[in-house]
Amino acid sequence: AVRTLGPAPGTVVEGRRPAGHGQRAQQVGVEDQARIVLAGHEGAQPRHEQRELLPVLAQAEARRRGELGELKLSVISGLATSELAELLRAFRAEHPGLTVSLEVHPSIWQLQAFRDSILDAGFLSLPQHELVGFAAIQILEGRMSLAVPKSHPLVQKARVEWRDLEAEPMIWVEPHAIVSDYYTDLRKRCREAGFEPQVTQYAPNGATQVWMVSAGLGIAPIHITPKRREWPGVRFLSLPEDAPRHEVYFAWRKGAVSPALQRFIAFAEARLPSTREKGEPKA
Repeated sequence: AVRTLGPAPGTVVEGRRPAGHGQRAQQVGVEDQARIVLAGHEGAQPRHEQRELLPVLAQAEARRRGELGELKLSVISGLATSELAELLRAFRAEHPGLTVSLEVHPSIWQLQAFRDSILDAGFLSLPQHELVGFAAIQILEGRMSLAVPKSHPLVQKARVEWRDLEAEPMIWVEPHAIVSDYYTDLRKRCREAGFEPQVTQYAPNGATQVWMVSAGLGIAPIHITPKRREWPGVRFLSLPEDAPRHEVYFAWRKGAVSPALQRFIAFAEARLPSTREKGEPKA
């Protein structure tokens, strides 16, 4: 179900104007002018100018119904899965008049992009309190797992404990790409076990984290475990039951829903429940 969550927080992230933003506004202006011209000729016989404007009005009506236009979406790297690809293929096949673009960006960047009208909606993972001011459909929940090289001694353990991570070189996501409390609970679990986590490498996103693990550069706590669990050179291990939990959402800015986005929300909501799962990594 769609949830709308309170007023927006004051997160500041660099954004950019979308390509084609000016053209979209110009197109709407042309359609408005066409309506004005035809309204001035109500009751008159069809004229050459009126006939030329009819296609413009037909396009305007198609936009109003969400059958024509463009949709700018974003996804975090960990959710760029075959399931999402299938969802987008099916939507484009059913709505050929809509142009759909997809970019890969961190969750926190997406929120600011929604506010700046750079993006229409996105697939992201953030604590619920960060989503105030946005509408969201929860599509996944689970707990943090651990990516390790397949030859790592931890692979042989029946159960990984927090103290097993002491002195292990860790790969975390870069601070500017995440919310400030992204690793707070993980730090707390490590400190309760009697040590400080040793962060030796940073990655721009989760997919790069896993790749760096495959290169033998360290181990990585992963919020979104890849669907493709057979990653070359990597094993995904369960952490203790009190490992930090995460939630994944399809989100957009409250009050900024175009007809095209309305169509995508309805399409996605009807199909996303079938892909929901607990997201628990298997040992």
